[in-house]
Amino acid sequence: MMRYAALTLAAAGLASAQTFSACNPVKGDTCPANTAFGGEASYDFRTSKNMNDLESFFIVDGGIKYNPKVLSFSADTGCEMTIFEESNAPTLTSKNYLFFGKVEVELQAAPGRGIVTSIVLQSDALDEIDWEFVGADQTHVQTNFYALGVNDYTRARYYEVPFNPMTSFHTYTIEWTKESIVFSIDGKVYRTATPAEGNYPQTPMQLKLGTWVGGKGTAQGTIDWAGGLAQWNQAPFAGHYRSLKVWDYAGGDKAGAKQYEYSKGSDGKWQTIQIIGAGEKSGSSGSVGDVGNVAGPKPDKSSDKDDKNKAQQSDAPTQSAKNTTTVVQTPTTSAPVASLTVAANTTTTHANGTLSTMTRLVSTSGSPTGSVNAQTTLPSTTTGTPARTSAPAPAAASTLKSSFFVAGIAAMFAALML
Repeated sequence: MMRYAALTLAAAGLASAQTFSACNPVKGDTCPANTAFGGEASYDFRTSKNMNDLESFFIVDGGIKYNPKVLSFSADTGCEMTIFEESNAPTLTSKNYLFFGKVEVELQAAPGRGIVTSIVLQSDALDEIDWEFVGADQTHVQTNFYALGVNDYTRARYYEVPFNPMTSFHTYTIEWTKESIVFSIDGKVYRTATPAEGNYPQTPMQLKLGTWVGGKGTAQGTIDWAGGLAQWNQAPFAGHYRSLKVWDYAGGDKAGAKQYEYSKGSDGKWQTIQIIGAGEKSGSSGSVGDVGNVAGPKPDKSSDKDDKNKAQQSDAPTQSAKNTTTVVQTPTTSAPVASLTVAANTTTTHANGTLSTMTRLVSTSGSPTGSVNAQTTLPSTTTGTPARTSAPAPAAASTLKSSFFVAGIAAMFAALML
């Protein structure tokens, strides 16, 4: 009972350590839209070499930038946040927000009386969900949540664990939806909270990781909850963050959200949050710039040459791409094979019933090229049968005249014999 009383009295002190909002839309502030995670994201601190590596994912606070000794990196333990003195409170805040979702953080909490390690989800409207680890208590972990900055000290809970959180790494999970908040450790559920408990967080949140001191200058309840004042003769005190994963549920909508924006006059309910870009997928907009990202055949580069050829031609071949009657009348000197191919492709798409007419197109060489490539083969008059080319008309007429002349001479000799 005494432990629970101390825990609830300390809640206001917890909020003061890492909970603040530069712009609160529920208080009437005009705030920029929140940039969304919009899907799954992860960060492995073991791959970081220096502070600059963090800035792709996190906002690095001044307490770290101007005092780099509080942050270091290891290929084994990841990011080490170290407390050397009362004023140290290294904190990393994600640049992006999740609107309902799941967060996993693998960490080893900092030991020491008065030292607190935390995983915090917090919104601009001061909704909050926490995992907290008090360095003086090596057998328990703590959870808490509330909405709109109103902590009435009734939702904080602590749980006994079969390990020492300050000497071993474990994965701590928060899964937050409209229906529940589930707190898990290494896949085992320790707590499920619901909106029925009241004061339920519902607005887009950033992830905050940090280690801080519940010491001088804070409320007595916070000092008691943290196990008393820090013993500086035992400093430094270090917490280790190895890796994290984030799944943004985008309000329960489709993946791909880009931003979250509070409606004017929002009261902090999830229904007042506008989801911008949900359901959109990169490369699927159909714009010219995205063609290369869309699944399916790539554009035929020969089309550029076709366009140039058409620009150099007369009106007749230009019209041939529009109707088959004009195609039949196309002069033999007008269009090279590339241009005829464009006409054939166009008509195949828009007027399949007239393909046989197009087979009468002839090239400047007197016989069309029937198989330029798989996409430019001229259409056939019968399915499965290649198009055929008629004999040149002038040659046929000459042969016919010669036949009539020979027949006339023969008839005259026959009459004289009689």
